[in-house]
Amino acid sequence: MRKFNFTFTPQKLTESNKEIKRTFPSADQLGKERKKKYENLDLEQLLERISKIEEDKVKEFASGLKNRDIYALAYNFNNISKELMYKVKEILVCRFKKNIVKIMWNNFTKDHENQYITSFFKEKLGIINRLKFRGSLYNLLVDLFSNDSPVKGIVDQIISLRLNYEEWLNRFHLKRESKLAQAVISNLFIQPNIDIFKQEDNKLLVKLFSYLNGNSFSKITENYLELFSVEEFEEELMDLFKDKMGDPVEEYSVTWQNVSDIAYARAKQWFNNKEMEEFFINIEADDEEGRRRFNYWKKYLDTVEKVKYIREELQLFLIFKDIVVIEFGEINNSIFIYDRNYFENNLIKYTVENNKADNKKFKDTSKCIDWIRHNSSWEIKTDSIIQDLIK
Repeated sequence: MRKFNFTFTPQKLTESNKEIKRTFPSADQLGKERKKKYENLDLEQLLERISKIEEDKVKEFASGLKNRDIYALAYNFNNISKELMYKVKEILVCRFKKNIVKIMWNNFTKDHENQYITSFFKEKLGIINRLKFRGSLYNLLVDLFSNDSPVKGIVDQIISLRLNYEEWLNRFHLKRESKLAQAVISNLFIQPNIDIFKQEDNKLLVKLFSYLNGNSFSKITENYLELFSVEEFEEELMDLFKDKMGDPVEEYSVTWQNVSDIAYARAKQWFNNKEMEEFFINIEADDEEGRRRFNYWKKYLDTVEKVKYIREELQLFLIFKDIVVIEFGEINNSIFIYDRNYFENNLIKYTVENNKADNKKFKDTSKCIDWIRHNSSWEIKTDSIIQDLIK
């Protein structure tokens, strides 16, 4: 049987709905239209007049301006030249209106370091405190701008109220891409509070931190590494730290010098552990044997400087301060231990791309310090040798 699908669009009802919206626009629509109108006003002549007045004549000048001029100056405040911002701020203070508060807050979210916007709020705190706003944000402005740093005030509220990302964006009327939102992220995630990380999804944290660079990113990285234990580190975040700061295990990663020694050591330990675990998962042995060998070497991770896994050859190099231990993934292989100086002068060149060597190159019993077969008691013998060498 053939089937027919029908759709119905109530054309007249749709047209009536559009007509109602045009005739009775919502408050939000009216606000957007008003903003667009004032942003598109030509301020050139007005700003030229403002530039010519003396500072002690600003209030007198402001009293003669029309409301549309005041709103136009407020909506376009962030685009006004720095030379005129003080005078324009004084005009807005003199001709203060309740609606200007919302406009200037929006300006602040786009340029939170603008001293004139901050000055505007600080000068009008008394009046703002007496006003009644429908939105909770505007009732918080007195607390925020009573602070030396409004950003710190926002961060303090986020922590005390345990707000997650979406909640504090909504509470403070912030757009994700705004400069203020980025500043809050930079200051929030350096606080010694593990819950600010735990309450967010890891994918969201990766997205938020991806936009940060330089000192802000380094500080957040350091804070995360110090707050959580190595076992608690999340792979998505650790990979982001590595992508933006380089591999902490490699000596050339100078950006890691910007974090504390504790954070750096933990990052190295996590990546070394990951490299080593991957090797023992892939060796030619059953899972129990692989786990046994991994757990043995894991206890030395706090003294291992670098772990290098050559995947094509199934070779693992554990580089300590004075020695290098080599494990092989093929079945029936022994552990070989070399002096680090000898290894770096003669063998390390065979661990780089395009110059890898097979296992025989690393099994010179006449040059190694010692070698141990993987028999039933290999851990006991290895411990006695290793612990003596790394003293």
